[in-house]
Formats: sequence, C-alpha cells, structure tokens
Amino acid sequence: MANDIGRAMARLKHRDIRTRRRAVRTLFEHDDPNVLEAFKPLLDDEDGWFVSKALDAYRQWAAHAGPGAVVTLLEHRSLEVRRAGANLLPSLGESAKAPALSALEDDDGVVQKKAARALLVFDGEEIAKRLSEHPNDAVRLLGMKHPSVSHAHLKVALNDRSDGVRSAALESVLQHGIEVEIESLIPFLQANLQTVKILAWVGQHA
Repeated sequence: MANDIGRAMARLKHRDIRTRRRAVRTLFEHDDPNVLEAFKPLLDDEDGWFVSKALDAYRQWAAHAGPGAVVTLLEHRSLEVRRAGANLLPSLGESAKAPALSALEDDDGVVQKKAARALLVFDGEEIAKRLSEHPNDAVRLLGMKHPSVSHAHLKVALNDRSDGVRSAALESVLQHGIEVEIESLIPFLQANLQTVKILAWVGQHA
C-alpha cells in the first residue's frame, strides 16, 4: 500500500491530466492523512477540478494534520481557498484560537465572520474586545454574544451604527440584568423592540 501511495503522490505532477486524476482518486481511496501535503500544490492549479479535489482533501484530513494545514488555506491568495480554511477552524478544537485571531484581519468579511464564530468558544476578555471593536458589523454582533464581553462594550454597542449589533447588545444586557442608563433603552422602546423585557428590566432596576 505504501508503494501505491508513493507512486500516486509522484503522479500528481505528471504531464498527462488523466494520469494525475487517477492519482488523485487513488490517494482518496487509501484515505491516509499523511498524503495531504501532496495536495498543497494543487491549490494553485489552473484546472479547477484539481483545486476542488485539493480542497476536498483538506476538508477530509486537515483536522488530523493539525492547525498548520488550515493556516495554509487561510493564508492563500484565493478567496475560495481562504473561505474553505475558515470553515475548518472549528474542527481544530483548542488549536483554532491563534489561526482564528489571525483570520479576523482577512480582507474578506465572510472569512472574518467565520473566524469570529470560531472564537466564541474561547474565554478571555482580549478575544471579546477584539470582536466587540472590529470594523465588521457581523463580527461585532458576534462579539456581543461572547461570554467575556465587558459591560462597557455592551453599553457602547447599544448606540452602535448597526441595528443588528444594537439588538444583540440589548439582548445581552437584558439577559444578564446589566446596569445601563435608562436613556439608552428609550430608542428600543420607541421602536417596539423587546418592550416587555425592557419594562421588566426597568422594574428590577428602578
């Protein structure tokens, strides 16, 4: 079997496209995570079929290969590849923290949002701060749901430019009974948002 895998890996560089495709199929049949590195050059292939198969290989084996495999995708120039890498962050478990924090700085909003979602499972005020102060509205919204989000950030977010962020901040304030200025809740009452819960909050904090 080892010889078959070795030959297939070598044939990924063959000039004949049919030989290369057979090599790809052979590697998938053996289902060995150790062959993942051989698929890395295919991420840059001009033929979309090989790029697609390379991404399939990363989806199948990246969790076994470790965070470096996902980082390879996250640092790629192709947006499709980076988004695929962001999708794999949760599969890394505790090892996802560092690459997810780096992915927050990606130029693509989808990658940023997926990275933010992966970070919600990690405690820590610094992570909550990064999410809550991010320029992407979708990331800030997720930041309002982080278990370590500060009361100060929630209070500021009640006046955020994004409706979604404001609503998420309000939900956290009401859920945890956080003290805020009553004036900051008036716009929500005027918009008939969470009216019953706000009035209950007022009754508890009057």
